[in-house]
Amino acid sequence: MVGARQSVRSMCVSAGLMLVSSVALCAPPATNAPSAAAQTPRNVTMPAGLATNLTRTGANRMEVPIKRPEVPKVALPDLKPEDPLITVNGTSISWGSMRRYAELLTSDFELPAGVTAADFEAHRDNILMRHVYKLASSFIAKTVLAQEAVRHGIKVEDGALADKQKQLAEQIRTSGSGKEAYVKEITRPGSFLWYEVKHALLVSRLTQEVIRPAVKITDAEVKQYRQDRKKENAEIVAYNKSLLPKAKKLLASIKSGEATFAEVAFRESDCDSSLDYGEWGIIKREQLRPELAEVAFNMKEGTLSDVVETPYSFHILKLNKKNTGFLRDGEKGPPPVISVNLAHIMLEKKELKPELTAEEARNELINNRAQQTVADLRVKLVKEAKIETPLKLFADPNTNTNTPTRLKSK
Repeated sequence: MVGARQSVRSMCVSAGLMLVSSVALCAPPATNAPSAAAQTPRNVTMPAGLATNLTRTGANRMEVPIKRPEVPKVALPDLKPEDPLITVNGTSISWGSMRRYAELLTSDFELPAGVTAADFEAHRDNILMRHVYKLASSFIAKTVLAQEAVRHGIKVEDGALADKQKQLAEQIRTSGSGKEAYVKEITRPGSFLWYEVKHALLVSRLTQEVIRPAVKITDAEVKQYRQDRKKENAEIVAYNKSLLPKAKKLLASIKSGEATFAEVAFRESDCDSSLDYGEWGIIKREQLRPELAEVAFNMKEGTLSDVVETPYSFHILKLNKKNTGFLRDGEKGPPPVISVNLAHIMLEKKELKPELTAEEARNELINNRAQQTVADLRVKLVKEAKIETPLKLFADPNTNTNTPTRLKSK
């Protein structure tokens, strides 16, 4: 439902998994992660050459859509399916295993609006290799941590691995039809998902049995953490209280002609539709929260609403058009409105964080410290690892990795 709580608006540029401070794996392109308070989520990754870049041009979050330059056709590794694609300290995954899973992910790609099937096919190899690079970063990071777990005497018994595989297989099957290929990958020795499950079990035990017990939190740290949480929540309350006056001021500026609706939406809205100058598109009543639907479906075309509040956000609506249906035989009166074409400006509220008992605060601190320890350990282990691959994974030419260049164009 549009208008429900999700994350604060973000046009997220993912840089992939940062394995070491000075050595980053190749970055995938920007992806859109719209807030559910803004529009129906569209979790897609734009193909290279088809998306837009976002460039900040000022202090007030002025993102400007800029067309991406043409991206040359990608070259696939010149390897046989059984050849190792990545070897980390002697642990290898084959090109066939990695490509097989990347192909599954590529086949699940949902075409964004305006992208044709022909466009997709023209960039299919780029999309495939983008998945390969992201999977490679995950494989390397989890492999070095799993190897560290083994050095501490931690093992995963066959029964525990089988139980976890069965659990995940059931979750995949219940997530929708057409997922059996993923289930097969989980239990196929040497596949990406087989490694993923096994390594995740090892890393989990490393965290619980070695890293967490070594974390020490003082009473003073617990007290400070609880005080910081109260201060943070007080700031959130003050911020949320400021949104209604701000929304009213923005509405007044539009009505006075000081700024256009599109300008304000582009500059101020917390919805990703701001990049389309607030245009939200055609929406049915059931897709909106009741507070928004009640206003939107009773507005006159071309008019602005007053500020509308939901539990999660404040909105200024602009009704572009009402789309009407047809009367049934014998019915009289105006035809029913079945959908509306809306634009909006959204100011999203921040969510309060829960108050913590001393025990809860201590556990959060331990978890945070343990996660940071794992991250730091991963950085150290990757720096020390012997990584052999034909992929150009690392930006630093001095990284301890072998990068042969056997590539071919498909």
